[in-house]
Amino acid sequence: MTVPARRPPFTPVYRDGRSAASLIAELVHGKPYGYLLTFGEIADQLGVAPTDLVRIRSAIARSKDRLLREHQRGIEARPGEGYVILYPGAHAHVASKHRRKSDRQIKKAIRFVKGADERDMTDMERERNRQIGMVLERLHERQQDTEDRVARLESLMLGSRKLISGTAETVYPALPGIPEDEDEGKA
Repeated sequence: MTVPARRPPFTPVYRDGRSAASLIAELVHGKPYGYLLTFGEIADQLGVAPTDLVRIRSAIARSKDRLLREHQRGIEARPGEGYVILYPGAHAHVASKHRRKSDRQIKKAIRFVKGADERDMTDMERERNRQIGMVLERLHERQQDTEDRVARLESLMLGSRKLISGTAETVYPALPGIPEDEDEGKA
């Protein structure tokens, strides 16, 4: 009885031995903005079943940085359908959503550090907790200060028309490729 050869760790398991990122990049290359990559197309490219959403999503996640860096293409999920290739103007919208998420995450980190019971910590743990808390608070303050300064500059330069800090979608809602913001109001 022969035992199948084991693959070395971290080797690609997709068709032709190529990585998921290279297969997705090949699929996206040459497609027009606004093109919907269906789960079926992605599955065919990867050589997996269209119902294997875990592997499809994992492959997409690993390919996003490469698509941006090498092909200047961003993609975004369309629930139940697949992924759409974003128009260049929609990249700022997606970046704005990431910024809002990061703001929520830093606030959550600050609450987590402040919520720790320091009475049950060693002196070293207590000091580290306090230092991390201070760093997070200063980072958040600087981020807020920068946003306030940009808002003041916008109002001086543009009056009531705002173009920065994630408001482009409200000024120009009809730009192609800018999806409706399901994330609005959560910040």
